Amino acid sequence: MINDDLMLNSFNAIPKAGRKEMIELIMEDIKNNNYFKSEKYKKLEEEITKMVNIEGVYHDPWHYKDVLTAKEKKDFGLNTRKKISREFLEFISEKGLTMSEPENLLWRIYSKYDKIIYEKYDTIETKQIGNKTIIGSSTLLEHFNE
Repeated sequence: MINDDLMLNSFNAIPKAGRKEMIELIMEDIKNNNYFKSEKYKKLEEEITKMVNIEGVYHDPWHYKDVLTAKEKKDFGLNTRKKISREFLEFISEKGLTMSEPENLLWRIYSKYDKIIYEKYDTIETKQIGNKTIIGSSTLLEHFNE
């Protein structure tokens, strides 16, 4: 049985304290880099919190019901072969649009802190449970009950 305080995040075991820290680091990075519009910070934080605490994996927070045409993507300097939503344009700032692959900015920020937090909170260990030796992450193993 795994304790509720533990979330498997991108195949990594990250405890509650680490998830909170991850959200704070992601939001600090977002606010410092100005790639996203400041009026969208609250919505981004809600989506990131959901990704980290509930879903445990990254996904784009914008919906793809209304996508840009190839011409519109070209006008914005975006990759015309990628599916990009109009909602994305509501979030991305002018500075963000100038970045290489702006549609992947949030994913790159999320991935950076997912790795940092995972490495901070996790190591590989073994644990003796009954007559079996379990090999796994330290944070995951500490939540196993016999």
